[in-house]
Amino acid sequence: METMDDGELLREYATAGSETAFAALVQRHIHLVYSSALRQVRNVQMAEDVTQAVFIILARKAGRIKPGTVLAGWFFNTARFVAAVELRAAARRRKHEQEAGMEPSLYETSTDASWEQIAPFLDEGLAQLGEKDRQAVLLRFFEEKSFLEVGARLGANEDAARMRVTRALKSLRKFFLKRKVTLSIAALGTVLSANAVHAAPAGLVTAVTATAALQGAAASTSTATLIKGALKLMAWTKLKTTVVVVGLGILFATGTTTIIMREIWPDDWANQTQKLPDGSLLTLASVNIGWTHEFLVGDPIKKRTFTNTLTTDLNAEFRLSSATPKSELVTEYFFRQFRTVVFGDDGLDYIYELWPFKKYGTDYYGYLDAHIFPRDSRRLHIDIQRRDAENAPWKTVAKFTHVQRPGKEETWQPEQTPVTRNTDGMQINLGEIAMQIKPFSTNDKLWNRAVEIPWQMMRDGVLLTNWDLEDIIIRDSSGNADHFNAFKSVTNGWMLSRAWRSPDPRKVWKIQAQLAEDSGFAETNVFTVRLPVPLDQRFETNLGGYPFHIEFSGTGDYISTKLLLTNRTDLRLNFLRAQDQAGKDVNGDAASWGQFNFFRRINRPPDGGEVVETFAIGKNIPVEFVVQPRLISPSAN
Repeated sequence: METMDDGELLREYATAGSETAFAALVQRHIHLVYSSALRQVRNVQMAEDVTQAVFIILARKAGRIKPGTVLAGWFFNTARFVAAVELRAAARRRKHEQEAGMEPSLYETSTDASWEQIAPFLDEGLAQLGEKDRQAVLLRFFEEKSFLEVGARLGANEDAARMRVTRALKSLRKFFLKRKVTLSIAALGTVLSANAVHAAPAGLVTAVTATAALQGAAASTSTATLIKGALKLMAWTKLKTTVVVVGLGILFATGTTTIIMREIWPDDWANQTQKLPDGSLLTLASVNIGWTHEFLVGDPIKKRTFTNTLTTDLNAEFRLSSATPKSELVTEYFFRQFRTVVFGDDGLDYIYELWPFKKYGTDYYGYLDAHIFPRDSRRLHIDIQRRDAENAPWKTVAKFTHVQRPGKEETWQPEQTPVTRNTDGMQINLGEIAMQIKPFSTNDKLWNRAVEIPWQMMRDGVLLTNWDLEDIIIRDSSGNADHFNAFKSVTNGWMLSRAWRSPDPRKVWKIQAQLAEDSGFAETNVFTVRLPVPLDQRFETNLGGYPFHIEFSGTGDYISTKLLLTNRTDLRLNFLRAQDQAGKDVNGDAASWGQFNFFRRINRPPDGGEVVETFAIGKNIPVEFVVQPRLISPSAN
């Protein structure tokens, strides 16, 4: 078997089921596969699982691999697919596992500082090479072939193989230079020769050969799931000329493995890990667009799910490795030191907070959650910026670019402002909406734009001041949306003026709001309830023909009141006051409310007496406008 080449061994196994031939293939390539897996998953046990899955896939696909295929390249690509699936599964397992102190150092056998620098980027660098160049490097440095042998496998002579390897090393050197790793071509070749291959653990060869030869029939459930996911990903990737598919960051459903078509994928897979000035490595671990996302939050930290009910969010998970508690992205400063800037090729930038990263396992994690971003841009850029002091200018320290599938644009027709709505004998006026983009000042914390939205509500030419502007939702025609609440009326109406990351001002806006009566209620719609003692009960009552549900929560310090007529969009429940029996206010400082309910903290009377709650039913008027904002650029100032 030793005299047979890879193609002959593979054909022998595919046609005759020769376990000896398959064992020879395992012996030849297991170290390459294991080394590639270990660099990517950074965990010995996971690397062994990936290695076993790769060879099981080889056993299953042996008869379909084209003659002349360079197996080193096939193993490299397949290991990347399987490692991607394993990393996704590991992310789901993090909330159940604590890896700290359990994971061997990835490069514990290497003392080569240059290898420590290039190893985190190596597989991404190899992936960006052309197929022939990648095969040449894999054969030369990962399978330790001579130039003559490399040429023979690639159908070229020895000199051509040497030139191809040199060209590939030049490309890799440029790739590493972008990540602030400087090595000469000769030094890069030396480092690869000395460190590219890690010996697979003793016993893995036997285990892989035995399991893979049976095409995975004896594999564990987790390995079988891993194989199934990788095979689906490989099948989808073959269709990339006709459909856009998820790259290596695919999503899977729990239970049966289901590939999900994603709206966004990296523009450059080789650029997903970047070295920061403090020496730590920042990886854009995953990016997706959807309604629901998971975040590592809390103390103790664990993964929790959050849902945006207004629109889909852009969510990015960053992983910081080779970091310490003193690393800049981990340390909490008295000022906001880092932020993310999201922008398209031609659009505005959107600024978001980047809070200190939290440790989970052996690495640190941080998140971008953007509900407003340039959805119409083919390319989406995410920059990480830092500043040295509170009033210092922002500087970019990491840049990531993804390609997204732009969503469908709404075909709203804007109204000419000012525009008026007439309802119930009242006129609701909306003036021209203006957004001003200002130059960034050195002490600017997040935003560089101001939005003004003028409103008025009148009856017979007289301005009404006993109404609030509530529950404002602004959407743009590309799909962005934002929500904000309660603006009290002023002498000239409402002027919503905000420093804000607003929806895209180049798009048409749909503005939806609720106008709520907040005083001057009809006496028949004002109700007083004496709340029983102790304050730990709940009850329903009917007042003035309106049904209510009232209850206390916690230790009895919070009161929740609900109007049980949620189909009456013309009504709104209003809290007025809470008093003790002597008429002294016992209103607390915490409150929340909606159209049909409010939740209010109260200061319990020290004598344990009754609490008297007063609330009212007022009018509620929903309104909607479709307008085109006016954008004022810095040059127009």
